[in-house]
Amino acid sequence: MKKKYDEAHVVKNTVSRDSSGIYIAKDYTDQYNYYNNRLHCHNFWELNFIISGSGIYTINSEVAEIRRGTVFLMTPADFHACSLRDGENFVSYCLQFYPNQLDEKISSLLYSCPKPIVYQVEEERIDEISRSFERLISTFSEKGLFYEQFARNFIENICILIARRVSREGRSIEDSAIIRSAIVYIKDHYREKITLHDAAANARLSDAYFSHIFSHVMGVSFSAYLKSVRLNAACELLNSTSLSIKEICFSSGFRDPNYFSDSFRQRFGVSPREYREMSSAGFERFTIGQI
Repeated sequence: MKKKYDEAHVVKNTVSRDSSGIYIAKDYTDQYNYYNNRLHCHNFWELNFIISGSGIYTINSEVAEIRRGTVFLMTPADFHACSLRDGENFVSYCLQFYPNQLDEKISSLLYSCPKPIVYQVEEERIDEISRSFERLISTFSEKGLFYEQFARNFIENICILIARRVSREGRSIEDSAIIRSAIVYIKDHYREKITLHDAAANARLSDAYFSHIFSHVMGVSFSAYLKSVRLNAACELLNSTSLSIKEICFSSGFRDPNYFSDSFRQRFGVSPREYREMSSAGFERFTIGQI
């Protein structure tokens, strides 16, 4: 039976202790941590590099094991939660930063990955990477000259390494700057009322040309892709929270509960309520992913 999380909410600020907006620390997390079993997302990026411990991490319905050397990189669009049982805990380097602190080309490549960004660092490199994090923590603690720039350089470098790893594993989608930018825009704003015109304006293209490029590359229309992203988010909330169907409707970007239910049934063949009941009973019928 799938675990039901207590709540789902958006965390709007990093836990930065200064004006930089960047948070870096070596954190200890156990079953009593506030975010244990609390599904959430936030408007900043978060990277966790696991040093020791065990548990389960869930990101957008994908489940991954927490163990030494695992890297988890959460975008602002990712619903995620750790799940620790009695006696379980983990130690990690936690790095949080706002989107404007990462180069747009790097963020768009990472953001457009169809699956959560989780990978295992080779054992022989774990100590080396740990020392890099310790240097960053020390620099932040001392607050010396250009310490914020040092942190931004560190963020960019580690995200470039992750982007290269993701690219080698073939997990990035179509190599089109326009489409990557559009998908980033959708994932940033799908909870809001957005239109094709909004996305086209963001890409500085006419509505007609943007619609043609998007459909040609993605194989579906902009509206169909947006609806799919919203339905996937709804499935995650149905699987993992006790929020009401109406709350899930609005939390995943739909404005009309009847339209939401009709769209859900058309996509999955059952109502949102029936889906939740089947999921709770242990059925693994649905695959949440791309169209």
